[in-house]
This record gives sequence, structure tokens and C-alpha cells, in this order.
Amino acid sequence: MSKTKKIVLLSILGALVIGYLVGVRVFYKEFLPNTYLHGVNIGTMTEEEAVDTLTKAVHPTFDVVEMDGVTEQISLNEINYVADYEKIVHEMMKNTSSFTWPVSLVKRTENTTGGEVSFDAKKLKDLVHNLNAIAGENVRAPKNAYISQNDGKYEIVKEDDGNKLNEDRAFGAIKYALARDEGSVNLEEEDCYLKAEIRQDNKTLNDKFKMIQKIDSLTITINMVDANEILTADKIIDMGSFKRDKYVLNEDSLAKYVDWLAEKYDTYKKKRPFMTTNGEQVEVGSSYDTLGFSMSKKETINRLKTAIRDRKSTTINAAWDVAGVCRGENGNDIGTTYVEVSLARQHLWYYREGNLVMESDVVTGLTNGRRNTPGGVFKVWGKERNAVLRGDDYETPVSYWMPITWTGVGLHDANWRGSFGGGIYRYNGSHGCVNMPPSKAGELFNAVALNTPVVIY
Repeated sequence: MSKTKKIVLLSILGALVIGYLVGVRVFYKEFLPNTYLHGVNIGTMTEEEAVDTLTKAVHPTFDVVEMDGVTEQISLNEINYVADYEKIVHEMMKNTSSFTWPVSLVKRTENTTGGEVSFDAKKLKDLVHNLNAIAGENVRAPKNAYISQNDGKYEIVKEDDGNKLNEDRAFGAIKYALARDEGSVNLEEEDCYLKAEIRQDNKTLNDKFKMIQKIDSLTITINMVDANEILTADKIIDMGSFKRDKYVLNEDSLAKYVDWLAEKYDTYKKKRPFMTTNGEQVEVGSSYDTLGFSMSKKETINRLKTAIRDRKSTTINAAWDVAGVCRGENGNDIGTTYVEVSLARQHLWYYREGNLVMESDVVTGLTNGRRNTPGGVFKVWGKERNAVLRGDDYETPVSYWMPITWTGVGLHDANWRGSFGGGIYRYNGSHGCVNMPPSKAGELFNAVALNTPVVIY
């Protein structure tokens, strides 16, 4: 190598060394080029310059990214937000070697650590509570998947997760991001939204759906006497629950249904309309009644349980402890064959299939509060010839005895009376029975059938 080349080479080498040493000196109190802290380039800055730059780089708002990319902002000023970068900047400077400055020219050094943050958590909680994603009018709560019936066909309706946030979880995610000196948080990515608990693939839901499919054609018709009630599959399903792959009837629910039937159809000891012979509509029925519909709930429940258990569409008869004759309008259970007694008119009529068969004046109970003839809807539950009627202070033989109450009131002849009708009952009334002339009592006795209704008003 020539002397000239040596001189040139040594000159270049010397220049590089001098340049390197100058760089070492320059970056002794400055950050190396391509140095980034928290996303901000602080290369060639002193500690003071870096802190000032980082502080000024703090955005005035924090972005809350919600479902479908909707973004709301929280003002950092409103929560007294402060980020202090002095400590982290000082630590970075301590760990920086100026001797490596040439490497920094081609290699980026990045530290994602944020500053030391402080803010008012209570004010933040209030701001989070008032976000549109929480307090807005378009917030939808999640809806569980469920079984629906459309046009007689059952189907599982998919769950709807809605767009409602778990407020506590959202607050925690936002608070955590702020504490890390981050500028935003994605609430969907942080799993802050509520979700439906029962989803379309839920095993219990699907087991129930399979069982429903097995019984969704079941229909039980309940004969209520001249009226029917239909117990459909959807009602049956609602009365039970599904355990594993079995339908289990809730007997309390079935009992409530039968209570409802009884309330709707029972007429026993209840007021119901009656059209009198003189064309006046009156309300009849009392606690003394012996005729009317009174459901036997226990037996009706047993019949329904059997029908549901058999899983076959069928018709059953409701069971009655006491029954009326028919099921008419407005609770009329008397029919067209009956005995009618007017206390005010002291008269009796007997109708068969709507036609008057006979009538008679009568004498009813003495109106002294102890011997009154009770009003109500009764039936001739017995017929006896040559009976003896006994009370506390009497013993009276009669030829024709037709009891109508459970307490000893009935229709019978009274051969000791010389007249009937008028106001006799007010001063010389019976002990509660309906007294009739012997011939008329005999005529009625021979004409009337057992269980014939007797209406007294």
C-alpha cells in the first residue's frame, strides 16, 4: 500500500473515531435517536424536554370504543386526570448508554410504559354511568333463547345478546386503561357486554323442546255439562317442568287450573237469574241451596292427571259433588222442569218442559226470624208417603212428604188448615215447610220426579 493511501485511510479512521466520540459526548445527556416512550419520539431530547413533550402529547379525552365501533369520549379534565412522566423518563435515561448511539440510527427503541397516573375515580364512575351505552334510550338488555309457538308449531327462538353493558365491568376496564395511561379502551374486546344466559344450544332448553314436540298435539276436552273447556298442549306444558328427558306435571299448577274451572262454572249457593211466572227476573240462590253445580276438585284433578299421563287426546267429564240440571245463560242451572214458590204471593207452580202442569196456594214459614222458609234453589231429594214430621215442639203426620233442604224443609200436605194463600204465613205460618192443600200435595207428589228443581224466592 502506498504512503498516500495509508494517509487517506488513517484520516478516514480518525474522522470516524472523532465522530463517534462526538456522538458519545452529544448523547450523554440526550436520548438516542429513534427512542420512543409511550408512542412519542423523544430521541435527541433531554429529560426535561422529553417530560414536557410527553405531557403535552396527552390527548384531552379518553376514547371509549363500544359495540359496532361507536366511540364516546371521557374528558380527562373532568376527572382531574394527571400523568407524571418524570420517573419513567429518568429511569430510561439511567439505562441509556451513549456509547451505543450508532446502533440507534438504524434500530428503533420503544418503551410502552405510561406515566404515573392519578385521577378522581368517583367522578369517573359518574361519567361512565352516564355514557349512552349505559344510560341511553336505545340500550337493549339481553334476551334468553326460548321456546315459542307460532301457528301451532313450536320452535326455539335464538337468544339476543342486546347491547347492554355490565356497568361494573365497563368501569373497571376504563379505570384500568386510564391507570395505564392508555388513550382508549375497546369494551367489546374487554368482554364488558352482558350476554344472554340461556343460548340456543342450551341442553335443558333443547331437552324441553324435544319433550314439547312429543306432546304438542295433546288436547284434553273437559265436559262441564252443556259446555266444554279445552286444555291445550301449551297450557299443559306451562303446568309442568322438564327434568332430563321427562315432563313432570306440577300438581299445584293443575290445582290452580281446576280452581279456575270451579270459579267459572260452579253455581252452587251462588246468585243466578230466574224468570218468575209473572215475568219478573229475580236473583235466586242462597247458603241453603241443595241444587247447583259444585265441582269435586279432587276427582276432577285425578281425571286430568290420568289424561295427561296417558298422552292421548281425549274428553273427560268434570266431577261434581252437587250438580245442576243444565248449563244455561248467566249461570242458569235449573232448566225448564221445576217447582216455583213465591213467598210474597204464597203460591206454587209446577212446570214440566216449560209447560204449566199445576199450581196451588200455599202457606210458608212464620216470618218471626226462626221459622222462615228459606229462599234458594233446591231439589226434591226424597219422596215419602205417610211420614211423621218432628220438631222441638211438634210431631205431625203428613200423607205426602217431599224434602228439599238438608235441614228438614220440604213440601207437604197440611190437612189441618182450612185455607191457604194470602197473608196467613205472617201470623200462622209453618215451621218453615211449604204447606199445601192435601189434594194439590198429592197431585204434585205423583207428578214430580226426584231431583226436580225447586225455586223459592
